[in-house]
Amino acid sequence: MLGEDSEPIIITTKFTDSLQILSNSWQEAWQQLASSQIIDLLHPLLEWLPDNLNKSNPPDEPISLLKSQRESLRNIADKMIYAEHAETDDFLVTESLANLANNYRKQIPITVVIGANGSGKTYTFMQIIRRKEWQKFREYVGVTNVDNTVDSTALIAPIIASNNLNEKAKKIVDDVRKYCAEQIGLTPPVDNSEIKNYIQEGYQQTLYEGQWRDRWLDVIAKSLGMTGNGRDLPKYIAQNKQKIVAVIDGLEDLFQEFAQHKAQQTALRALLQDVPQWLEQQPFRCLGIIIFVRQDILTASVRQNSGQMMSRYKPYRLRWNEETVLRLVAWVADKAKISLKLKPAGLQDMNEAELTETLRPLWGKKLGKDRSKQARSAPFVIAALSDYNGQIQSRDVVRLLKIAAEKSIFIDDKNYWQDRILVPKAIRDSLADCSKAKIEEIELENEPLKRVFNKLRQLPGDSKKSPFKLENIGLSTEDISLLKENGVIIADGDKYYVSEIFRLGLGFSQNAGKPKVLGLANRARQGL
Repeated sequence: MLGEDSEPIIITTKFTDSLQILSNSWQEAWQQLASSQIIDLLHPLLEWLPDNLNKSNPPDEPISLLKSQRESLRNIADKMIYAEHAETDDFLVTESLANLANNYRKQIPITVVIGANGSGKTYTFMQIIRRKEWQKFREYVGVTNVDNTVDSTALIAPIIASNNLNEKAKKIVDDVRKYCAEQIGLTPPVDNSEIKNYIQEGYQQTLYEGQWRDRWLDVIAKSLGMTGNGRDLPKYIAQNKQKIVAVIDGLEDLFQEFAQHKAQQTALRALLQDVPQWLEQQPFRCLGIIIFVRQDILTASVRQNSGQMMSRYKPYRLRWNEETVLRLVAWVADKAKISLKLKPAGLQDMNEAELTETLRPLWGKKLGKDRSKQARSAPFVIAALSDYNGQIQSRDVVRLLKIAAEKSIFIDDKNYWQDRILVPKAIRDSLADCSKAKIEEIELENEPLKRVFNKLRQLPGDSKKSPFKLENIGLSTEDISLLKENGVIIADGDKYYVSEIFRLGLGFSQNAGKPKVLGLANRARQGL
């Protein structure tokens, strides 16, 4: 039985005189074999030996459960890919969310949460507003020892949301906004599109930052149904003995030309800098704000001190590394009832090595048998989904789990891989789908990068190879800079490598004899 690959394996060895006549002594014969290097040549055959097929499955779980577990993982991951679909009210408590809840346990938050496309901005936005009140979000995160002498309770007010929300998610946003407004005696507008129109009308005019600051305060007030000057909202809230945290997401929908449009940059700069500063100066701190923003939008609009700003808000940045990605995978698998023998309370305390070992029942130690020369599963997945800036996004990780689980159902219909839920071929075959989906999502929000991607797609097939030389693809230096900034490519002399998470979706092939996924990822981390 050869499992998913039934083609015979042919291994050619060199003629070796010493093997023509073997000694009658087993020890001497073994030494002859070892010195001939034939053992090394036959090493790939070890992958097809039984190798304790059931060792990763608990003895009380029959093989028949493999399909149902794969289906469960597919279904759970599918619900978690898009926050826009509002399919789950559960979330993994990451370090950034723990910092957000802990650092604002004695006062309401006034902060900016920075994250790349797919890092979980809208997901976090939805989870915060689902709680309706700031203290309930803190409690879910697990913040304890709150000073009861300090009133840090506050209503959550979603002001701007992503255009990509489906009807169910939109209703949640509208209901929470209405609930907040009612608590202070107001009625929000039925159609919140008026608010977005008011913002867009602003950058048709020539407004300076102070005017934009006041306009943003008006936006918050109008969203809750208050007429008049937005500057009066904090006083009104205080008179009603309440506190409110305004939450903003979906700025990329309103400011699609942020990279070149000066008026849009001014509007964004006022929101990200001036509004928080003004709110912090108000007595009683009755009105707080959480602004979710992409890093490229922040750096384009706050050019002079964007580094300082990112440093200030670094504790809340939605950024994933090797350890947190594995923790996310374990958390999703646990929600799908995959038997990882996890103690949920201890998940946060597990290090990368412990998480890697814990995930063996999910995807095995390697993308093959344990004794094969295949890549180790966890490092391979992380490297394949990471760009050349070392960034990996939660949405891509969860998407891979969903697609690989679905493919595993059909690829392993004979249950050859009894020691894991996700089979090697399914994981590898999922990467192209993940790459295409990621590119499509980026193109919806990043018009400059979309234009460069279209240029790459239009190249003839013989030019779409990684690595490539600049003269072979006709991109401008600005195009190359944009690709570098977004982690799509990395330079090695006069050659440019395309990261795996983009290469497959753009239809680029890998030149023969070039470094593989893990090797390229390691070289990118070391800056080549």
